[in-house]
Amino acid sequence: RLGLEIPLLIGGHKFHIRAYMAMSGLEPLQLWMHEDGYLAFSPKKYNTADLRDLRAHLTNVEGVDHEDDEPPKMNLRDFWRYAWRHGQDPIAMRAKMREFLAKSVLSSALLSRCPENYWAGMRRLHGDSSCFELFGVDFMLDARWNVYLLEINLSPAVTHTDDARMRVQTAVVRDLVAAFGLGAADPRPAHVLLYCIAL
Repeated sequence: RLGLEIPLLIGGHKFHIRAYMAMSGLEPLQLWMHEDGYLAFSPKKYNTADLRDLRAHLTNVEGVDHEDDEPPKMNLRDFWRYAWRHGQDPIAMRAKMREFLAKSVLSSALLSRCPENYWAGMRRLHGDSSCFELFGVDFMLDARWNVYLLEINLSPAVTHTDDARMRVQTAVVRDLVAAFGLGAADPRPAHVLLYCIAL
């Protein structure tokens, strides 16, 4: 992701936020956002002097040699604490993220940007509490801490590349399985309801 002209950096590295959203119904629309996620950092420190060095600009590069520029490891909860220490309002940023997601899903449905067979399948989820669709959602911040939605990914990978991601992805899978009737516990208070809107 080349992204923003002046991105927010942590430890000199560019990053994006990976969060997880679940859709458990279409009519009415029910979206859930897991409370945790992780930050994906560029392998090398950000450097505008050489735009050809993609390892300093792309944040979705994995399995490469970090040389002497080992990027930080941070989950989303850590990031909210980091933002608070730097005078930012994590509650407002989370609200903006939820707003982006709800509007994006609504606009894709209303403008028929997704194939009809996809929405037909989603409509079948209505009334079945054990069904859901998982999405990986990516955000980026600029140097002024403004939040931008990069993309929404269907069926995101939940394979682990490091311990920090393993903890987050394990929690996401565990909580979703329990929340939608596939387990004994019901952890829904740990999720954030975005909107319930009848289409």
